[in-house]
Amino acid sequence: MHNKNNLIALFDIDWTLINGLNRMHSESFRYIFKHVFRLENINVYDIRPHGMTDLQIIFEILRIHNLSALFTKKRVNMSVRLMGNYYVENSYKEQVTLMPGVIDLLNTLKKRGYLMGILSGNIERIGKQKLVDALISEYFSFGAFGDMSVSRSELVDFAEINMQKNGIKAQKNQFVIIGDSVRDIECAKNSKLPSIGVATGSYSNKEIQLAGANLAVNTLKEVNSVMRFFSHGR
Repeated sequence: MHNKNNLIALFDIDWTLINGLNRMHSESFRYIFKHVFRLENINVYDIRPHGMTDLQIIFEILRIHNLSALFTKKRVNMSVRLMGNYYVENSYKEQVTLMPGVIDLLNTLKKRGYLMGILSGNIERIGKQKLVDALISEYFSFGAFGDMSVSRSELVDFAEINMQKNGIKAQKNQFVIIGDSVRDIECAKNSKLPSIGVATGSYSNKEIQLAGANLAVNTLKEVNSVMRFFSHGR
């Protein structure tokens, strides 16, 4: 069986492909809040960050501390650079583990001719390092990441641009967004794209269904359900 309908799988990273409990990612936020914004002992879980881009997390933390005015291009660019440096330099301390069913699904999609990309809220250097550390980076031909926009929905356009820059002659209307957050589902709906929600993060299967996912699974071990969705062309 081959990819006759030309669909392209766009995966989220945290809690979809890999376990999202990542101490070094959290520490990279604390590092930039201390060194760029002079905020001590920041915990990103003071907000509900699941599904947010890293830029949105920075903005929301500043907002709850009444410091939104500090969200400037200069400080944001500095934050992205420092976060990436901090994470990559300390990634050896982190044990990155895959979520259930990931390798089987990636191998099945690859075998059946489906292209795969990334649509993640992680900044690019952090997201790519996680994929390398998880030994799955070779499955993905392109991606869009959380330092490209505050808005997750806008990452779809960046994914299309980066896909085409890599010589892939396809359009964003071929994307199927796969993620664990209702924000992944909302991103797909805003872009008029189909979505597959996986209840391995902080949202239940029912919450993912209510958000409007075209398919909701409990884990990516449900390979047959996911592949049936792809083979039926949505």
